[in-house]
Amino acid sequence: MFTQEEVNVRFTYHPPVGSQGVRYAMLRRLAREFAHEMNSLCPVSDELGEAMRLLQQANMMANAAIACHPPEGVTVPEGEGLAPAGGVGVEGPGPVATAPSLDLGQAAGPAQSGGNGQAATTAPADPRAGEEAASA
Repeated sequence: MFTQEEVNVRFTYHPPVGSQGVRYAMLRRLAREFAHEMNSLCPVSDELGEAMRLLQQANMMANAAIACHPPEGVTVPEGEGLAPAGGVGVEGPGPVATAPSLDLGQAAGPAQSGGNGQAATTAPADPRAGEEAASA
């Protein structure tokens, strides 16, 4: 059974403090790079889909580790960060934190976007492309 404090920590919005926003962005970039590598190396399959889901889950859990365990000496005042994006939380109106805009040189700009907010990328050449011909 979880203590009331453990439940509160798990189900409370934790606005980024200190270097947390940068660390979230680094984890997303690394997970995205790994996902592209898996996508280029693995055949389309249930296993690849599961690997992608687990990578997404791993990224979310790593973010939760950062959010739920802030650096020593950093505290969020009681009641802060409880409001969702609309500004009204369970406790009533509350502060709404927004992540700072970070330019890490990895974000897709309008010229790089596929129109849906995601970077338009070209998959690397499949290293297995010549395998069929070589084995025939």
